[in-house]
Order: sequence, then C-alpha cells, then structure tokens
Amino acid sequence: MLKPALLTGVLAAWLPLCGQVKITQETDKVAVEIDGKPFTDFVIQGEDYAKPYLWPLRAASGTVVTRYWPIDKTHQGESTDHPHHRGLWFGEDEVNGFNFWANEPSVNQKNREAGRNESQSEEREKAGRSSAISNGLAAAMSCWSSTAL
Repeated sequence: MLKPALLTGVLAAWLPLCGQVKITQETDKVAVEIDGKPFTDFVIQGEDYAKPYLWPLRAASGTVVTRYWPIDKTHQGESTDHPHHRGLWFGEDEVNGFNFWANEPSVNQKNREAGRNESQSEEREKAGRSSAISNGLAAAMSCWSSTAL
C-alpha cells in the first residue's frame, strides 16, 4: 500500500521566508542548508533503517534540537532508551496488525510483524530534478510494507 509522506509541510513550516535554501540529493539522504548552514538531513536509507526521518534538526542558532543517540553514539550522557526514536519521523504503531513505529531491525529482531516505510526509488531519482525539489520544497513518496509478507 502506498501512502504519500509529504516532507513539504514539515520543511515549509520551519524554513525562513527570506533565507537562501539549498537542497542537495545524496545517495542516502537529502541535505538541507539555510544560508549556507546545515539545517537537517532527510535520511532515506542507512544502517538499521526502517523509515525515513529528519536528523539532526537544528535551530536557527545552529543548536541541534534532536538527540544524537541512536544515530550518533559518540555523545556521552544521552539516554539510550527508545532506539526507534530517530529525529523527526512519521509512523503508526499498528496498521493492519503491523508496527510502523518501533520497526527498526535492531528493535524488532524477533518481531515478524514489524513494518517498513521506504522512500520509493523512482521518487529518489526524481528528487535530483526540479520536478520533486523546487522553491525550497521537497516531496517524498513512501511505501509501507511488511517484513512478514
């Protein structure tokens, strides 16, 4: 089942109206800079990946407002609970009996009912062209699937 996940609304709500926005498509993420400073990355694949997410999110001052763990384990003193909490993401606990919330492979090694939310490859290919990313806005199409199917 396809479910569109629009990054547009999230980015549009946070991006300053007067700032110069640069969006760069990479293999595993879409990097967002404002006025030459990093703002966030829209991660679309990677280690222990189960859903797209924005990480790290930064305030206008550059201060990171999301925790580093579990993506960056080098920062001391951070809580190590909830390993499925990765920046900002969209997810549901139960969809047709499948978990799209705590669905990372490391969290659900024995749970065959863990779902996966993957950015569609054709949308990733389009993301490098102006049809998917333009005027500081980006859109993503995700596919919700089950590892049990």
